[in-house]
Amino acid sequence: MRTSVMKATFVFRVLGLAALSLSTAFAEEEVEDKEALIDSTIALARSYLGEEEKLDAVSSLRYEGIVVSGSGLSGTSEIVFKKPNYYQIRTVIGGVKEVTTLNKTEGWRQTERVDQPGSWQLQLTDVADIYRMEAILQDTLGFLAEPKTRTGRILYEGSEEVEGRQTHVLVHYYGNGIWFRRNIDAETGRVLRKINDLGMIFIESEEMVVDGIRFPKTMVSRTITPEGEISMELSLSSIEVNEEIDTDIFDVPMMTE
Repeated sequence: MRTSVMKATFVFRVLGLAALSLSTAFAEEEVEDKEALIDSTIALARSYLGEEEKLDAVSSLRYEGIVVSGSGLSGTSEIVFKKPNYYQIRTVIGGVKEVTTLNKTEGWRQTERVDQPGSWQLQLTDVADIYRMEAILQDTLGFLAEPKTRTGRILYEGSEEVEGRQTHVLVHYYGNGIWFRRNIDAETGRVLRKINDLGMIFIESEEMVVDGIRFPKTMVSRTITPEGEISMELSLSSIEVNEEIDTDIFDVPMMTE
């Protein structure tokens, strides 16, 4: 039983953190004003997603959908983001329910077998995972804006062709070694590929427009492990923008009698 829970937990962390080991060769080129290029690329990418006022007004998001692992296991996922510092993933897959949560400056993870309700395990997350959840939260609700962390910044790392399209390569740095590298279509502003510092790659496809904001409907993440490649696909069925979210759901659960 413990083995199955541990395996499921690893899969969930892949879903929540997303990753693939990839070596990317960037074109060496001279750019006179990188800051101007960064600003114009971010402006183009944000305009592809929606109007500036709408993006800046987002204070919470709720995603619901279906997850399918590369091994064929499928289940459900609910992801909640709320400013200033709340983040939660609820997933049921392979007979195991997992809830991973950031509550301001604290984090916790609960796992429970579906066929044994009430018999669950709770683990407080370490500082590194808290930093990562904070970065994911800010990156998601920031809609490509410059990170607001103390050492946050955006760097330009050249140009690259992806899917036959010329892209600008920008990296959002959130401090603590956490970053997201994106290939942004130089003409449309659409993000064609995203990679994180863990080596994970995310490919987005299809789209949903909610409250005037464009969201990907399907996201596939892949990562390379010593045992081979692990992939996970998330297909969204609904997105709620600026929903009232009770912060009690982020509290550490207490075992009842």
